[in-house]
Amino acid sequence: MGHISHTSFADFTHAGQQAQQWVKELAKDLCWSEPSACRLLRSVLHTVRDWLSPAEMADLSAQLPVLVRGIYFEGWNPAVPAHERTKRDFIISVRNSFGR
Repeated sequence: MGHISHTSFADFTHAGQQAQQWVKELAKDLCWSEPSACRLLRSVLHTVRDWLSPAEMADLSAQLPVLVRGIYFEGWNPAVPAHERTKRDFIISVRNSFGR
């Protein structure tokens, strides 16, 4: 197993702090618990991901913090093509994924 440099460990720590900050801000804005905010973030990220073309997915993922990007791609199946949907379908998909 390779040696982890101090810099790479600091980057990993920073990535965790960024992800935690996203969840904390979302929880605060919604007056929700952090676990609920995290579930909502995951649901929305997965729904957005499934709506975008591969090029759009890559563009968006490049803007996300590292650990949030991991959530974004979690469970993604590139063999399943995106298809056109309505705004209503988007909301229903988020609700179904979130469980509310």
